[in-house]
Amino acid sequence: MNKIENDIIEYQINDGILFGRYKVKVLDYTMAVKAVKLRKEFTQNNSYPNLASGINVMSIEKEARDYFATEEATEGVLAGAVMINSIVQATLMNFFLRVSQPNIPTKIFTDEKKAIDWLKQYKKSDV
Repeated sequence: MNKIENDIIEYQINDGILFGRYKVKVLDYTMAVKAVKLRKEFTQNNSYPNLASGINVMSIEKEARDYFATEEATEGVLAGAVMINSIVQATLMNFFLRVSQPNIPTKIFTDEKKAIDWLKQYKKSDV
């Protein structure tokens, strides 16, 4: 299985990197939990660097931001790159990184190739 999706997010693995594309404009806590659960099912306890496209997302509720920074939510994620394409998203993600302080290396990107290049350093050699 190379791809899985639900009403919130679509995941696929390509060259040892997990790609996630959010489909919603607003992310709440329940959606965050569902997205993480689907990721864990899809990756079957394997760990990957993760490229999350938040291009569709316009806001993330506080409870969802807090959840995404927990060990439970980051379990199985070696590093996180977040794709954005607006000043609003940049402000939102910079706020998230300052306040929630995820326990994995996390960076914001507007260029997918640069994000992938950054994530490559975190790839497992056996995946």
